[in-house]
Amino acid sequence: MQFGETTKDYLLTGVSAVTEITAAEGGPLESPQELRSYEIEVVAQGPVPSEYVYDKLSQHLGTEWQLPEYGRVYHLSAEDKTTVDGPGRFITFDALETIAVPFTYDCGGATTAGTVKSWRVPTGGVIECGVPRSPDDAMYEVLEEVARMRC
Repeated sequence: MQFGETTKDYLLTGVSAVTEITAAEGGPLESPQELRSYEIEVVAQGPVPSEYVYDKLSQHLGTEWQLPEYGRVYHLSAEDKTTVDGPGRFITFDALETIAVPFTYDCGGATTAGTVKSWRVPTGGVIECGVPRSPDDAMYEVLEEVARMRC
């Protein structure tokens, strides 16, 4: 079994409505609501033992990655209580750092290619409407998606 290069991306999984804070000292924000879940997948051109392939990938990546257990579906975690310390129009969001790893699996002289899709790190944050985001930010596309949806 061989694995190719790991591709990382971010997927927006939850977003709140805009909270307008007028108080100079800030205040609490709404929690994100789930937009989508995310399921671990082993997709191949032919039959492969999916859980075995996933376990081998987990071993290959090592403890730094700590992939979730095979078969787990990601859902937005419990409500966060986020506050800001000034006025503005704010949106909270939830996202996942996803990975896709190509593989080849050899069995009985036949080689099957495929891709394992999983996630590594749930993350989230707050954006303020009207404040530019840096294209250099690793989550730039997610931040822009949040702004397009709600600002």
